[in-house]
Amino acid sequence: MNQKIMLGIYFFYIITVTIEAPLRWLLDLVGLGFLLYIRDVFISLIVFYEIFLRRNLILWIFSSVLLLWALIGFYYTENIIEVLWGFKTYLPFLFGICIWKAVIDNPHKLVIFMKIVFILSCIGLGLNYFLENPFWLDIKGTDLGSGATAEGVRDWGIYYNGEVYKRLSGFTRLSNTVANIIIYSSFVLLAYTYKGKKIIYWVLGFPFICSTLIKINIAIYLYGLLLIILFFFLDEKRKLLLLKISCMLFILLGILLPVLSNTLLYISEYIDSDTMILLFASFDDRLINSWPGGFHIIWDYGNAFLGRGLGGFGFGVSLFDTKVDIVTPIDNFYLSVYGSFGLLGIGTVLYLLYKIISIKQFTAEVELLLLFAIAFFSIGIMQDMMDQISLMGLGILCGLLLHTQTLYIVNPDESGEYRTSE
Repeated sequence: MNQKIMLGIYFFYIITVTIEAPLRWLLDLVGLGFLLYIRDVFISLIVFYEIFLRRNLILWIFSSVLLLWALIGFYYTENIIEVLWGFKTYLPFLFGICIWKAVIDNPHKLVIFMKIVFILSCIGLGLNYFLENPFWLDIKGTDLGSGATAEGVRDWGIYYNGEVYKRLSGFTRLSNTVANIIIYSSFVLLAYTYKGKKIIYWVLGFPFICSTLIKINIAIYLYGLLLIILFFFLDEKRKLLLLKISCMLFILLGILLPVLSNTLLYISEYIDSDTMILLFASFDDRLINSWPGGFHIIWDYGNAFLGRGLGGFGFGVSLFDTKVDIVTPIDNFYLSVYGSFGLLGIGTVLYLLYKIISIKQFTAEVELLLLFAIAFFSIGIMQDMMDQISLMGLGILCGLLLHTQTLYIVNPDESGEYRTSE
């Protein structure tokens, strides 16, 4: 399919998520709220086209795995709606595999678009802060069953010094969504803009990402600033090494923390002040409740080797499942993948890590790939990463890693230095 069409649908999807709250408010006002889901129709058409007409091998493999694990999901949940929810969740991932080349081959358009997304996200958060309750937040909660609504998370906040501070979401529906969008868009700008502009964007975006109160995103944003500073002093080979080591450390940390939860990492006794509560209370809750609860669901209601199947783990359980006796947020990408796909899921993540470590070239495209990998796999330590933007980005990452064999061949230019598009 024409790259312009694919890129246009990708931009359309991202922008509708970026401004979803006011867009949904407006469409609901005229009784056309259902039109928002036309974006899912568009990406479904692209995926079906690539599977059945282009016969994309990588897409065939991932689609076959989803179909097989859908059967496993139905076996353990006995709920077709729960399985279909799993398909809908991973649809942006398949779309990302379809469009990876269209995105990578159009860096100029990508940078312009991401600047718009970055600015819109910051404006939305700024207005949300000064207006407190802007009109676009007055949208009806989407009833998802089990008493859950998509807008219920707007009441989340952080306790500090006797006050509860709400997480701001700007023009998006969820605070973690806008925080992730700022991270991804700023990392694109880090890869493709000049050194001085990188710092300007980072400084401008910092107060806005802080307003979301998503601690892992704030930490990774600061890590991005550290990378900008270090890149001033490193040559191309050392930049590549630093980015690969960062990916490896974040992935291994993300896998190990849930495994060690509630055993070696009990930290409650040290959380004895408002500052410690602010910094570590949610992490402690993951160690004691969320991650052990996730393993409980897998081992008691699924299979330690196969997981619980597509739709049988994560948010879908709280919406549709009638078998599981506890409902807990997963808040870890690696546990989420293990819960859905078992050891195959973890093995796939480790294989992606192997492909990342095997990269020999350093270009602007490789820098973008590795920066996104760092953002995704680090935030995934504390989030399940099942939002559309993150999964779409993971699909683009997989497409580039698994299709482009030239990444793994040493190809110095005439000066002996690694090529770069910057």
